[in-house]
Amino acid sequence: MEDLRKLGIKLWVRYVDDIFATMDNKEQAERILSFLNAQHPNLRFTIEHEANNKLPFLDTSVERKVNKFSTTMYRKKTFTGVYLNWTSLTSKKYKIGLIRCLADRVWKICSESEEREVELNKLKVILARNDYPPDVVEKALTKFRESKEKPADTKPEKPEKRFLKLPYVNRTCDEFAHRLKNLVESNFPQVEFNVAFQSPMNIGKMFPFKDRIKNTTDRSMVVYSITCTNCQKEYIGETQRILSRRVKEHSSNGESNKSSCKRHERETGHVMDYEGVEVIDSADTATKLEVKELLHILKKKPALNKQLNSQSDFDIKTLTIAAHPHFRTAEKQ
Repeated sequence: MEDLRKLGIKLWVRYVDDIFATMDNKEQAERILSFLNAQHPNLRFTIEHEANNKLPFLDTSVERKVNKFSTTMYRKKTFTGVYLNWTSLTSKKYKIGLIRCLADRVWKICSESEEREVELNKLKVILARNDYPPDVVEKALTKFRESKEKPADTKPEKPEKRFLKLPYVNRTCDEFAHRLKNLVESNFPQVEFNVAFQSPMNIGKMFPFKDRIKNTTDRSMVVYSITCTNCQKEYIGETQRILSRRVKEHSSNGESNKSSCKRHERETGHVMDYEGVEVIDSADTATKLEVKELLHILKKKPALNKQLNSQSDFDIKTLTIAAHPHFRTAEKQ
């Protein structure tokens, strides 16, 4: 940063890989760009200069004025204006929430009050194209303005929030949720109760498997078993990677290979059945995978597993408990 200041940087703000910077002229900008691109071969910056004292940055249009910057909304040319349609089979409160969300975005991005009003009027037009009734939009925007203009010290203390998730099957669900909310809050005034709706059916539930993997060794996040072809001794392991890669590591002839399978082959002259590796379980997280591996070791007691040679059943059960996220949290506390 000290080098950048010497090159002419006046202001430098960054969001992830987008940088907003100011300097005196374009010549300085080009020198700074060359300096940045010379730092590492994998880093390649591009530059965009202001036009008519304006420059788009993320979702904002920044205008340079005397001794200050002002911001307003920026929309790309590909912006379609398509949002959740008013006629869609979705709870009305989510549609009202969309109006408030978009209004809040305008409120936060536009630094000048005049620009806010211009953008809020544009928002009314966009929502009208999505079939939102004008009176509903106006009522929601009025309520939003009142919440923003209310002094912070007059806002009541927020009660504890609680949610109940229910399927949204038709528009009578809104009335049911309203009655349920009133019932709960009338009996428990310290609680702010809300019903969250979800779709009762989606394509993902009808087709739970995107692509079925036919070859066993192409699977990942599995617990597997390898058996000796001579003495039928078994090894149980888990892998988060593609199973074929893990099996290849077991069967490698390198001197550094410390796999229990390979050690068994060296000590006895037997041959492990790497081609017939069997998937005995699977999981969707690393923690579940570790727990399942240990449970299978406890149940089958495979002779080639290091755990059984160096640890008692009690130790393995302790590892099983320690791997459970609930106990990890308790241990930290």
